Amino acid sequence: MTQQIKRKNNLMKPFEIDQRLEEIEKNLFSIKLQSKEILTLEEAADYMGMKKSYLYKLTSSNKIKFFSPLGKLIYFLKEDINDFLLQNPNKTISSIEDDVQDFWSKK
Repeated sequence: MTQQIKRKNNLMKPFEIDQRLEEIEKNLFSIKLQSKEILTLEEAADYMGMKKSYLYKLTSSNKIKFFSPLGKLIYFLKEDINDFLLQNPNKTISSIEDDVQDFWSKK
């Protein structure tokens, strides 16, 4: 017989317990990623919020820096991932207006 967990005088149903455990596991995984400097493909894909297949595509087209010390498994530096994610920033309207003013003041 399974133990029942009491929560404010209500009993949690087994599927609610499973959902809560999954949530806790995801949180623990996120905490683990924050402390790592070198990430596996799976960890990097999770960190970036994309599918592993898309990350493989980025590596095969050399659009993201990666390391393959043994020829099969690939690894990423978190710093390289952050650089990749932060490339091509969009300018704010005020930044564009400043650029226009600078351009016209130089003429």
